[in-house]
Order: sequence, then C-alpha cells, then structure tokens
Amino acid sequence: TGCAMCGACEKSCPQGVAVADVLRYGMYAQRGERDLAVAEYGSLAAAQTVAACDDCGACEKACPRSRPVRQELRAIHAALS
Repeated sequence: TGCAMCGACEKSCPQGVAVADVLRYGMYAQRGERDLAVAEYGSLAAAQTVAACDDCGACEKACPRSRPVRQELRAIHAALS
C-alpha cells in the first residue's frame, strides 16, 4: 500500500528528518517529475535530509501502513542527492 501522507512518521523522528516531505519528493520522481523532486529535496536543510537519519526505526513503528520507511528514505536519498 502507498503512503497516506499522514505525517505520523515525521512526527516520530527524533532527529527531525522531514520524512513525509522526502517521501513526497520520491513520489514526484516516480511520476516523472525528477527535476522538481531533486530541487525540492535539495532545498531541505541538511538536518532535515536522510543524511541526518540515525536508523532508529521510529518512523516505521509509527507508520500505520507498516511501510519500510527507512529503506524508502535511503533509496530516495540515493536517487535525489
């Protein structure tokens, strides 16, 4: 199932990663809007990017759809950085 954009993951992140935003930018790239996705991801403060993630798993525990959030974040970071 897809992301519901409920924000539970982002609210749970102790590092302040903009989880929901990053997931949204990943969706932009998937639907062919790569330039927009790269620009939006690049506009985040360094502390909000996936580089700040400490892999604690709080985002996945908070996700009501049990998505592999950390795996998705790493893939999006690799694709858009």
